[in-house]
Amino acid sequence: MVNMEIRPKHPRAAALGLMLTAALAGCGAEAQSSPSPTPPAASAVPPVSPPAASSAVSSPFIVPTAASSPSASNQAAITPSPPASQVAAPSRVTFTLAGSGNEAVINATELLAGKPAKTPASERTTAVSGAIVLDSAGQPLPGSQLAIEAAKLASDNRVRDGFVQRVTLNSASFPKITFVPKQVQGLSWPPPSSGAGSFSLMGDTTIKDQTRPQTFDVQVQFDTSGVKGKATTSLKFSDYGIAPPKAGPVIEVDQNLTVEISFDAQRT
Repeated sequence: MVNMEIRPKHPRAAALGLMLTAALAGCGAEAQSSPSPTPPAASAVPPVSPPAASSAVSSPFIVPTAASSPSASNQAAITPSPPASQVAAPSRVTFTLAGSGNEAVINATELLAGKPAKTPASERTTAVSGAIVLDSAGQPLPGSQLAIEAAKLASDNRVRDGFVQRVTLNSASFPKITFVPKQVQGLSWPPPSSGAGSFSLMGDTTIKDQTRPQTFDVQVQFDTSGVKGKATTSLKFSDYGIAPPKAGPVIEVDQNLTVEISFDAQRT
């Protein structure tokens, strides 16, 4: 086996080669031991907490949204007052005719001797009394009644008055004309303390021994103490089995009559 050894031709060149080899080896070792650069860490972002529920907000400057439940005090502040129609009605109201300010008038048309045409005639009295008691619905209760003193009806003719008292009304046996209310229609209820109104009052009228249904049209003016007004109705003599009066100068009296009752009633 041939041992081939290559010798440098120049010793200086050999030494230079050894130095170059050592330098390259050192660079390789440094490259292997030097760590790879670490990328910069991402900046830490603090976690974002979810907003607290609206019920936990206690700041006085936060206005609750529509979805928030109002407090009890707020509910009381915004609760509207009930309309007049929902105001509780009284269990009963009594309207009693005052001792004065009342009058009943019965109007007729008559033909007098020596007169070319019929003229109006009236029998009237201030002797009107009674009371109407209304329940919580504004309807009459038993015991309600209005009365006219038949024996105290008078006109401008004493002959006529005497005949009406003795024959037409027979006031000695039937001293009163009465009206018993049964139903009210159109009355504002509960009754107001002021203002005007109108309604119908239905019931039974008794003249002598005859009782018939009768409806009064009522116009009223309310005040804090009660009510004033006028009630009007129409009827006929024949409705109650009564013959029209004929006496003295009275030749004829029409069948048709109107009755007007002016009243001043106190409320209790």
